Amino acid sequence: MTEPLDVLVIEDDESDYHLISRELTRGDRPVRCVRVDSRAALIDALEHGHWDAVLSDYYLPGLSFADCLSFVRGRLPEVPLILVSGGIGEEAAVEWLKRGVSDYVLKDRLSRLGDVLARCLREVDARRSRQIAEAALRESEARFRATFEQVAVGIAHLATDSSLLWANERLCSLLGYFFDEIRDTDGRKLIDPEDRGLGRRLYRRLIVGQIDHFSQELRCLHANGTSIWCNVTLSVARHDDARTDYLIAVVEDIRRRKHIEQQLGEALAEAHRADAAKTRFLAAASHDLRQPAQSLVMFVALLKNKLSGGPLATAITQMESAVGALTGMLAGMLDLSRLDAGVVEPKLATVNVADMLRNLASEYALCADAVGLRLRLATGRKRSVLTDSTLLERILRNLLENALRYTKSGGIVIGCRRHGALLRIEIVDSGIGIESLHLDAIFEELFQVGNIARDRSQGLGLGLAIVRRIARLIGAQIEVRSRPGKGSRFSVILPLAENRDVKSGLTGSNLGSGLTLLVIDDDPCVRKGIEMALECYGYAVLAAEDETRAIELLDRQGSPPHLIIADYRLGPGRTGVEVAQSICDRWATPVPAVILTGDTRPERIQQVLATGFAILHKPAGVDALLAAIQSLIARPDAEIV
Repeated sequence: MTEPLDVLVIEDDESDYHLISRELTRGDRPVRCVRVDSRAALIDALEHGHWDAVLSDYYLPGLSFADCLSFVRGRLPEVPLILVSGGIGEEAAVEWLKRGVSDYVLKDRLSRLGDVLARCLREVDARRSRQIAEAALRESEARFRATFEQVAVGIAHLATDSSLLWANERLCSLLGYFFDEIRDTDGRKLIDPEDRGLGRRLYRRLIVGQIDHFSQELRCLHANGTSIWCNVTLSVARHDDARTDYLIAVVEDIRRRKHIEQQLGEALAEAHRADAAKTRFLAAASHDLRQPAQSLVMFVALLKNKLSGGPLATAITQMESAVGALTGMLAGMLDLSRLDAGVVEPKLATVNVADMLRNLASEYALCADAVGLRLRLATGRKRSVLTDSTLLERILRNLLENALRYTKSGGIVIGCRRHGALLRIEIVDSGIGIESLHLDAIFEELFQVGNIARDRSQGLGLGLAIVRRIARLIGAQIEVRSRPGKGSRFSVILPLAENRDVKSGLTGSNLGSGLTLLVIDDDPCVRKGIEMALECYGYAVLAAEDETRAIELLDRQGSPPHLIIADYRLGPGRTGVEVAQSICDRWATPVPAVILTGDTRPERIQQVLATGFAILHKPAGVDALLAAIQSLIARPDAEIV
């Protein structure tokens, strides 16, 4: 049911009041009218009543209309006040409208009263709704403004010409300004001059509507002239017709993150420097050890060749074992240095894995049998992978030797099987196994399972570190599963190659006869050891301590050597590389050369290889030296590291 309207009628003539009251009741909404005709009655009604509208005559005894208007507006500022009079002129009525009267109706036209009242009430309702909406908007704006002032990031509104329209307290604090100091400032002037060009292309795309927003890390300028690293996100507020209204910039202070990034970068650089220092130390230390070790290797080989079967055979065997342990340690250090230096480049070819495993099984079966183990080959169809045959074989040899070392009973199985587009090459043993907490550590340098006493008969702890580095180099994945006391399974995983014919074989070579080698080394002990060892294999050896002596020997012979073996360091101001190049120039012919060095620094390796000469690191065994000689004689351009 519709609530009735309460209307206060200020009228001294009772008959006029009845006419007014009757006219009001003609409408659709019920009306309750109350008449007052004096100042006191009016004040009492205004103080104690609730009124939806007030109607007033112009002429009242003892009460002017001006006082009446003042009383009503003082207590009911929003309630419609309609002037109902029979004698007021139109000009006077208009003047009262200006002073706060809602409308006026002449008494001889009371038929209009209902419509006028309804319209005035609608206007009041509309005004109240508008006021409520405006109040809500002001409250919302205040709430959002308070939020923007309290957020941890700076926020600004900019005009399309980049002038600053508004900025929150956080942004002003970040930049060291009061807002009035930067109001209407070109926002670009708040950016470090070196960074003002950043994001220009993205800004143009933002303005034309190709993107909604973009972020850019740049340096903003503080009021004191210092730069502040910030992440600025820019977006656009648009009109309904898509025209740009203003830009919204969200500015995040990233100085702490930048500081952390800088610290991390410095720590990483320091780690790289420490790693490089370690590599240089290992290279320098191994160089000093390689010089005497080179002499030992050659003289032990010479003694074994001359005294085999004699009363000193056992002593020579023990000496050879000791020297082998030393050279093994240095070789492991060398391998790690070469791999860390990045000079080992895989030479990819299609490799028949089944043939490789068959050869390895045949070779290591005797070793397994010698310690009471059984080595079994488990491979079916021929499977091929695209990889470096030499590097893959090195991985498998290291894994096989580890299996033999740590397996005391039972056996070892090597094989391969297809797994989708991959080939899994697996070496399974029944050895001591590995605790799960050590499965990652076993690939670190010098870590050995169950060798706290550092028994060198159990190896040096470099094999699996080398395996991991080589695997990364050829793109292989290494997996290990193990149970303590039960054994281990090492898997080398590579992509299968496309089916194709794979040929395997060994390259033959001829030794010694008819070949002249020039050996240049300023260490007489090393020089003599190499000379005597090579002569045992039928080579004619010219041995010289420096370039002058080498040229003298060659001039006497009247021809260049078939191959040069030179120490890298030949005394002050001259290297083996330079001497070898000088001999090639002197005889106008490319003579292959092997450069012997104890220096394993990456830059040294790369420097020698860049000349086209081969490089061997001391102590180089006789077999390694012979293999290098044979390879270079057969293929002078072969790269040997």
